[in-house]
Amino acid sequence: MWDEIIQTLSGLLVPFIGITTTYIAIKQYHLAKMGIRKELLDRRLGVFKATMEFIPHVMSRRGVEFEKLQNFNRETADSFFLFKEDIQTYIDDIYKKGSDYHAIGRKLDGDVVEKRTQQVEKASDLGEWFSRQFNVARQKFKPYLSVV
Repeated sequence: MWDEIIQTLSGLLVPFIGITTTYIAIKQYHLAKMGIRKELLDRRLGVFKATMEFIPHVMSRRGVEFEKLQNFNRETADSFFLFKEDIQTYIDDIYKKGSDYHAIGRKLDGDVVEKRTQQVEKASDLGEWFSRQFNVARQKFKPYLSVV
């Protein structure tokens, strides 16, 4: 009788080991997938933070310092690989308008009065554009940074 029980249990041991191994492999796969998602979220969050720091900087200074413009470009360079085209286009737009704002600030230093008025109007338009971007950026990034 004990021999039959031991034989039955021995026969069930192989499938039990197979099922347990499969279960562990599936759990490891899910953990690895979650790790990749977390890494992607962290990198996307870095681009979002760089954008959200750049916008108020532009608004508070009424212009863009060249170093800040370059920092923004460097900190958002990975966006091409992390987001769909909509965010990349948006970041390119922010960089271009920031660059324009920087150029206008430099021109204002040496222009004559007529040209200065035009530059001030352009700077004002860019300043208004940047003031609207704080909420626009949040809405654009939201689908990419949602954890649920």
